[in-house]
Amino acid sequence: MATATKALPKYSIPLREAPSRPGISVLLIVSSDLAALILAIGVSVWLSRQYHGTHELTSYWRLWPVLGVFISAYGLFGMYPGVVT
Repeated sequence: MATATKALPKYSIPLREAPSRPGISVLLIVSSDLAALILAIGVSVWLSRQYHGTHELTSYWRLWPVLGVFISAYGLFGMYPGVVT
């Protein structure tokens, strides 16, 4: 029994460039990180209050600048690949 191989013709598929908007990407990633941090803080405060915590809620307002430290650290250590190069 004989087998024959047939060479397939080479097709050229044109590559299509996807539009890139790094500014919007940065905004979405940073805002989602801030939302996650704020949600984590909110859940921890809520759980503390549920179990009769003695913390004053006003003391947490002093800590809001710390959120900027987290975002800066993420950027510094390259945790935003493709956005921060």
